[in-house]
Amino acid sequence: MTLSPVEESEFGVSGCLDTKQRLLDAAVKIFSEKGFHATSMRAITQEAQTSLSAANYHFGTKEELLRLALQQRVKLFNDRRLTLLQKSKKEAGEATLSIEQVFEAYLQPFFERRTEWVFQGVSPAGLAIRLYLDMPEFVARVRKEAFTVINHRFVTELEEALPGFSSCVLEEALQLGTGVAIHAAIDVFEMNLNASDEKKRAGSRLENTVRFVAAGVCAVNGGPFIGPSDLGENS
Repeated sequence: MTLSPVEESEFGVSGCLDTKQRLLDAAVKIFSEKGFHATSMRAITQEAQTSLSAANYHFGTKEELLRLALQQRVKLFNDRRLTLLQKSKKEAGEATLSIEQVFEAYLQPFFERRTEWVFQGVSPAGLAIRLYLDMPEFVARVRKEAFTVINHRFVTELEEALPGFSSCVLEEALQLGTGVAIHAAIDVFEMNLNASDEKKRAGSRLENTVRFVAAGVCAVNGGPFIGPSDLGENS
């Protein structure tokens, strides 16, 4: 599988450079680099090239600014996931999606984003890592708000692909799959490949990650791996 870089417009990032959007973008950048506790309003406003009074006017508190900034950025990934899922469902017609197809839609945006960064010649931000590894209760609350709905949607799709599997197991599979994807996507970037090789490498890593996670969810459930052929579907 070969990935192409996803343009900002495709991900839905606003091209607006007004003060409010600059503050949102700066909040994500500082948080990604330094984590919650080291992300101060002063650091955000300096990055956004605006004032503390402007930040207070638009958002009131650091927590509210960071909450809205993270929700905005996560929404880009979640919207992309739904787009990919709907595309797969349209192509499948009446057939039930395979495990691999569901996980591919869920995980592919990680690899697309990294490919985009390579083409832009910039280092990838650690937003996903911070969201999943930063410990403050605030970050956990934002993560729950951002992913509960999308995870429920994908668990429902996995329940159709894997009848009889526990929803708790499938929810855990999405969490484990996210961790694997973050590691694999970042490792791809750190290979320092050229842009052409990066697309191929990222596509290969996505495919391997999807197969790994699909097999893993069946192992966690205590049963053998159920591939597309076992479900009477085309691979």
